[in-house]
Amino acid sequence: MRQGLGRRSRRRVRPRAPPSGRRRALYGCRRRRLCAAFRNFFGTIEIFDEKLRGICYNIFKRNRRPARRNTEYRRRGNGSHPLPLTRRRGGRGHLAAKNDRSGAASLARLKKELAAGVIGRFYLFYGEEAYLREHYIGQIKKRLVADDENNFCCLTGKACTPKALTEAVESFPLFAERKLVLVRDYDIVCADAKMAAEAEPLLSALPDSVCLIFAYGDAPPGSGRRNKKMEAVVNQHAQRVEFARQSRADLIKWVARRFEACGKGCGEREAAYLLDLCGDLMSAVLPELSKVAAYAKGPQIRTEDIDAVAMPLAEAIVYRITDAVAQKSIGAAVAQLDRYLKQGNDETAAVQAIGRAMRQLYAASLAEGKQLSTAEFMQMARIPSSYAASKVVSQARRFRPESLRRAAVLCFEAEQAMFGNTANRQAVLETLIYELCAS
Repeated sequence: MRQGLGRRSRRRVRPRAPPSGRRRALYGCRRRRLCAAFRNFFGTIEIFDEKLRGICYNIFKRNRRPARRNTEYRRRGNGSHPLPLTRRRGGRGHLAAKNDRSGAASLARLKKELAAGVIGRFYLFYGEEAYLREHYIGQIKKRLVADDENNFCCLTGKACTPKALTEAVESFPLFAERKLVLVRDYDIVCADAKMAAEAEPLLSALPDSVCLIFAYGDAPPGSGRRNKKMEAVVNQHAQRVEFARQSRADLIKWVARRFEACGKGCGEREAAYLLDLCGDLMSAVLPELSKVAAYAKGPQIRTEDIDAVAMPLAEAIVYRITDAVAQKSIGAAVAQLDRYLKQGNDETAAVQAIGRAMRQLYAASLAEGKQLSTAEFMQMARIPSSYAASKVVSQARRFRPESLRRAAVLCFEAEQAMFGNTANRQAVLETLIYELCAS
């Protein structure tokens, strides 16, 4: 019997097979999401509150999983330094800071050129404000070719080959002085070797009979792997025009002009209310503005007309949720949360949005205690406009710093619970709302 027991005790255990590629990919995906959550959480408040950093790092550490090394990020300091991770230099933000030198001056220069009737040969259009970008493309097209489609050529994405670009630029205009060539969804600064060999001499000596426009999205030119030769050619010969978000005063005037074009009057208070509800991008406000103008019965736009048909942005709903939390109104917070989910957002997005808002409020409270300027707070909290930053600061004054600190921890715990609990996400979200109103 002893020998049998001894033989059984000496039996070799079969080693566990290594995890499959799919499991490693899932672990890596989960690890990256956790890293992103931790990094975004401490992007605003780690310089102020080291104790909160330690509390939430312990929460984060409980949810970590082993994964392959992520080559996109690197650790700060030595190998034993904990997260957060930081992006390598040369990413989108680095390029944007290097390329966006002209700022609003480039748009002002374009306006002067159009007013004087002097249109250049080579433009690079980019920026967040798609409405303005398309507006000025239309203005240039109207002045150069009007309705003559024979002198207008549009190349998109993969259709922009070296041969197609050369033929479009070198062909003569038909019964006109100039022609317009528009290229969309192609980054000429990041062109491959074949395109660079053809485009470098072509763009260096564009004929006077052509106007070439490269239209980008939000990202500035050169957001990928840049071609140094093409970058030098573009910097020397092209005119960069950035269409950034407009100021609050300009947007209010623009809303009033658009309502006037629709035959309706709009006061400054109603225009500001529409912007608060639909955001500060013209391309997002214009469809809702058209719906409100068509719905309104009287000659003057009212806030009731805006509430009836305008679809609010997710950020506006989250602001109302935090406002209800400040008033400790659970019913109003749950009603706004239900409205947020009915727009197609899931529970994870709701928790992340509420957590982001609470972190901004906590950062505003800490920044006010440190007597930071508005510009410094905007950079720290990643808020694009001064008006939005002032709204966050004014709302943060309605909370106590201890309540905001506890709310930040609760949101981080709920966000981490979302990653590992797929069955009770609705319960996690509702519990978070109740705890925020009670804190």
